[in-house]
Formats: sequence, C-alpha cells, structure tokens
Amino acid sequence: MTGRGTLMTVTSPHDELSSRHVLYALVGAALLLVMGVFVFASGLVAPLWAVGLLVAFWGFAVMSSLRTWRRKMLSPVMWGVAVGLAWVGLISIGGAVLDWSP
Repeated sequence: MTGRGTLMTVTSPHDELSSRHVLYALVGAALLLVMGVFVFASGLVAPLWAVGLLVAFWGFAVMSSLRTWRRKMLSPVMWGVAVGLAWVGLISIGGAVLDWSP
C-alpha cells in the first residue's frame, strides 16, 4: 500500500486494505445510500426532469464509487458529498428561482 498524504492508494488487488480504508468505504456507502433516499424522494418537490438528472448523477456516483474504492480511499466519501451538494443545490435553486413547491 502506498500513501500520499490523505489519499492512499492500493497498488495491487492482492494488497491488504487498512481499517481506515474499509471505514471510509463504509461511510461513503452510507452517504450514498442516504442520499439515494433523498434523491428518489425529490419527486415530491421537483419536476420529473430534475429528479431524472439527480437519479442519473446518483447512479453515476454509485458506479464510480464501486469502481474506485479499492484504489482511492476517499473516493466513496467524496462521491457521497458530491451527490449531497448537487441535491441541495438543485432543490434550493429550483425552489428559489423556478418556484418549485410541494
């Protein structure tokens, strides 16, 4: 395992994962799961096209997180935060500018 600051990478699939690596993967998975609930419940406030955008981005984030979690330790956490920021941003802008309401 090679360390570069806070981003640690696993060079080979046979390298052992540290407990921090597994912890970050679990935290990232929990973030993505919770944000998935919020994304799919956005249909109560947002129009179908906005929910479709959010679902597509969430799905991309989940797939990217699954592909890179062994090589980049913070990848799942960063994707979970990115989905959260996109959700808050889109719903907030839609409510303020486009007058979305329940």
